[in-house]
This record gives sequence, structure tokens and C-alpha cells, in this order.
Amino acid sequence: EVSEFSGALAATQRVELKAEFSGQVEDILIKPGSQVSKGTLLMTLVADRVSPQLQNAQTQVSNSRVAHENTVQQLKVAESQQKIARSNLELARTNYERAQQLVNQGAIGQITADQAKVQLDAANEALKASADQVKVARKAIAQAEAGIRQAEAQLAFIRANLQVRKVISPINGRVGELVVKTGESVASGQELVTITQS
Repeated sequence: EVSEFSGALAATQRVELKAEFSGQVEDILIKPGSQVSKGTLLMTLVADRVSPQLQNAQTQVSNSRVAHENTVQQLKVAESQQKIARSNLELARTNYERAQQLVNQGAIGQITADQAKVQLDAANEALKASADQVKVARKAIAQAEAGIRQAEAQLAFIRANLQVRKVISPINGRVGELVVKTGESVASGQELVTITQS
């Protein structure tokens, strides 16, 4: 006895390999219909040398360096203000001590000594504030240096990705139609080749 059925065969596994970035097909090492195993090198791609990601990373490094220079200048200003505040504090302390001596001798009134005390307290607070500004500026420099390191690492990562990339078969199977040719430019997400497992 014979029974006839109509139907279709479907692959157990089918993978469409697509370009991760825009670039150029440097070399194709397989032919349509050839059998490949998992891990087989199928083709190599070279990324476009000037990509928006690369330009953005280079801009980020430049911006991070400028931010670092700005924070270094802010630290210099804060340290200069701290020196001035320290000098003002010494002067206010000297004036206060003189005023106290003159009050003890009866040469001036207590109100003048009180004014000198207020100036001493204000100079003391100004020195504390300037010390805080120096601390903030030093923290900003540390953050800016970390930003530079991070931006440079990102730039190095992108440059490494712009090198020749290998397209490797993720499964055992048969090569389908090649959508691209050697030397052809490809866009990010464009299909390169299909691998079908029977």
C-alpha cells in the first residue's frame, strides 16, 4: 500500500549572518552550497575608517581633556583664593590682638575691638570656604581624569572594532546564496550569507 502526502521540508536551523557595521567585504572564503562546520571562517570585513562612533569617541576624548584643563584652572584659582584668605586671616588676627591690647590700655573703646573680632571671624570663615573650594576642585580633577581614562578606553575599543572583523559560522550547515561579493560595501545590518542546517 502507498500513501501520498504533500508537504514541505524545513531546515532544523537557519541563520542569517548580517554585518554589524558598515564597511567593505575584504575576502570571501566559502562558496554557495559548500558544507561548513561551526567556527568556520566564512569571510572578513573591514569597517569604514571614518564612522560616526569613532568621531563621537574622538570628540569625547577632546571634551574630557578640555574639562580636565578647566578643572585644573579652577584648582589654581581656588588655591590662590585660599592664600589670600590665609593672609587676610593673619591680618585680622593681628588687628584683633592689637585692638585687645589697646582696649586693655584704655586707648580705644570695646566697640572697636568687637569690630576687629567680627573681621577675624569673617576671615576665618573665608579661609574655611576657600579650603572647601580647593577640595571640590581636587575632586573635580579626579573625576575629569577618570572621564579622560573612560573616553580613551572607549576610543581604543572602537578603534579595535574598526579593524578587520571575521565572520564565523555559528552552526554546522550548508552555505546558502552569497548576498555580497568581494570588495563590495555593506551597510550595518545588511545580510551577508545564510547557513542552513539540514
